[in-house]
Amino acid sequence: MVVDWDDITGMDGYTLQRSPYSYNPGYYNSSWLTIYTGANNTFNDDMQAEPAYALLPNASTIQYRVSAYNGNGVSLNSAIVTATWYK
Repeated sequence: MVVDWDDITGMDGYTLQRSPYSYNPGYYNSSWLTIYTGANNTFNDDMQAEPAYALLPNASTIQYRVSAYNGNGVSLNSAIVTATWYK
């Protein structure tokens, strides 16, 4: 799944995070997994490479958020966005 976001002038890079159990609404976990850090504003989230992929039901909802950084620090996290993952 390709995830992209708006480029922000003056920022050096971005950190993209995925809620590790967003596809399992019955399991609450407040932590987030960092899946990308770098200068691009797009990322191919190849979840098929992860062990949990086998447990992922078709048409699962995945949650993402992104923050930006530069020499002055890190921005607040973006609003959470969702995407539907199809096997």
